[in-house]
Amino acid sequence: MDNKLCSRCGTENLPDYRFCKKCGNPLEVIGQADGYAQPMYRPQPIYTNTIDGVATADVAAFVGKAAPKYIPKFCQMELNRSTVSFNWLFAVMTIVVTPFFAPCWFIHKKMYKIGFLLFGVLAFLELLTVGITFPIMDTLYSEMIKSGIIGGTMTPTETYQYALEFITGSALYSLLSVISSFTRIVTFTMGILGGLFANYLYKNHAVKTIKSIIAVDQNDYNNQLVSRGGTKNWVWITVTAVFFVILFAIIFIGSFVITFNLINNMNYTI
Repeated sequence: MDNKLCSRCGTENLPDYRFCKKCGNPLEVIGQADGYAQPMYRPQPIYTNTIDGVATADVAAFVGKAAPKYIPKFCQMELNRSTVSFNWLFAVMTIVVTPFFAPCWFIHKKMYKIGFLLFGVLAFLELLTVGITFPIMDTLYSEMIKSGIIGGTMTPTETYQYALEFITGSALYSLLSVISSFTRIVTFTMGILGGLFANYLYKNHAVKTIKSIIAVDQNDYNNQLVSRGGTKNWVWITVTAVFFVILFAIIFIGSFVITFNLINNMNYTI
């Protein structure tokens, strides 16, 4: 299948592109086979000439390869004067898969302030949960050693029952339950609000950034649209990787401390 040439700037684009990768000019054409035009019966998206006062083609160039997905939604919001355009992927991935999808989505779209704020909140809650869990387990093992449960005559079922009663009766466990409930509320809220308004926030980000561009000529303007827009994978991948390295390091250190204390207490009782 032949590449598409932009009628506006002459740039060659891949066959599946619907907007020019350089200037954002629509490349939508009727499919052809054997030299004959093929009718298209599916509903076509409605495009407006401008989005919040910025040329639609410029917004498309800013968004990049994902323009066919987002530009129709932006135009629909422009026509309806609406702030809502539900993003199902955002909602489902955040609520069902992982809450960290939400900040990573914003960082991926170069909306760093919102992304890093959400990431910081989630990272704090995750680290706080881990930080409270380890003292609970450390205290539990110490009490079980002092009570003679570990190394004693209790059956596994009785030991499990004792541990369960101890944990649920701990003040730290109550705090852990509150944090866990709060985390679920934050996750659900992010998923729903993000699903409702993520596209709107992305549209505003694109328009605001485009309006802030100061260029010496049209070519410089087009280059800035591409460079300041699009997506950036390595940022959210790096941030996520660093966070989980830190998290696993804390888990490893905490496990080591608990094991060390357990061995010391057992030697002491012997």
